[in-house]
Amino acid sequence: MPAFSYLNEAVSQLSLPKKNEPFIVGDTTINNEQFFSISIPNGASDSMAFRMLRTYQPVAKILYDAMIKQGDKGVVIDLCNNGDPQHTTNLNVTFLDQFSLPVVLIWNFSTESRVAGFINKLSQLDNFKYTVIRTDEQVGLVRYSTEDCFRFPSNISAH
Repeated sequence: MPAFSYLNEAVSQLSLPKKNEPFIVGDTTINNEQFFSISIPNGASDSMAFRMLRTYQPVAKILYDAMIKQGDKGVVIDLCNNGDPQHTTNLNVTFLDQFSLPVVLIWNFSTESRVAGFINKLSQLDNFKYTVIRTDEQVGLVRYSTEDCFRFPSNISAH
């Protein structure tokens, strides 16, 4: 399992999607490492992103191998929808013990409840496990980890 480093430094700014685009994908850099990035500023696009996760789940290992071949070290999901200060939640996601992938959720206060939604949806995917490595504690979220993906910790809730 690859080591997961804390990603405390600033994340380079992602391009925001145009009005008619539900999200935009690209690459970004964190601590001088390349990450595949997805910007989803509009919560109305979350359901589409969740359907895509479920659809592509059977080929997760193939997608992971292709991403690594491109030089990406992990995935950034940017949920920010305005210029408010950004916060992060760092996850380590494992699939069937075949691979482990750092995932960084970037959010602001107006999108905080979507973080719990994304983690809950991740827990509903077959054969995936996750561990929350770090989250911004100044907003009342605390560290936890779980091997049981079917129970979402009660200490992170939508406001």
